Amino acid sequence: MNNSRYDKAGFILTSEKSFTDWGGVLEICAPLEILNRLFHHSTKVNIRMKVSVRKQAEGRNE
Repeated sequence: MNNSRYDKAGFILTSEKSFTDWGGVLEICAPLEILNRLFHHSTKVNIRMKVSVRKQAEGRNE
């Protein structure tokens, strides 16, 4: 996925699943290998919101 960009440029990865839940989505050993590669030189930002910004905006339009 990021092999051509590794150590050359950055990218943003978003997910609705927490990192601890990735094991249930991917095969057993794949999540650890992927996470190790992604997070080797990374800055992690965990944003948790009770209601998404999109849903808040939809609520105001009603």
